[in-house]
Amino acid sequence: MPVLCLEGDGVMIKGTQGRLEFHRYQVCEGLRNVTYKRRERTNAKEFVSLSRLDALNETKEYIANTYDLANTLIIGNADGGAGYAKKDFDEIVGRCAKHEHFLDVFHLNKKIKDRLCFAPELQGKLIYALEFK
Repeated sequence: MPVLCLEGDGVMIKGTQGRLEFHRYQVCEGLRNVTYKRRERTNAKEFVSLSRLDALNETKEYIANTYDLANTLIIGNADGGAGYAKKDFDEIVGRCAKHEHFLDVFHLNKKIKDRLCFAPELQGKLIYALEFK
């Protein structure tokens, strides 16, 4: 089954004129090993805009015109914030064979620390147990 990776996030940039938020979606067909410690995305494409809806629509259009998702596994990755939840990614990919959605590592670790604030000795153990190896 072909795999397509989809990632999205908002990035806030502070400047002299105030704050700007960039919205970014990234699509790739997977990763390949370049060296023992370094990997790179294959057939990667990024969509960036000051408007989340513009970036979302560009991504949606690109995927619809480039891929047949009928037998494709979509792996989604985001922080779960406004506009970056699984339901938003479902809108981008439409119908596909399967859609798995994950919280990114930074926000997952933050959530673990927030939820286990009463048991700091468990935080590190849980984060270590969930590490990608």
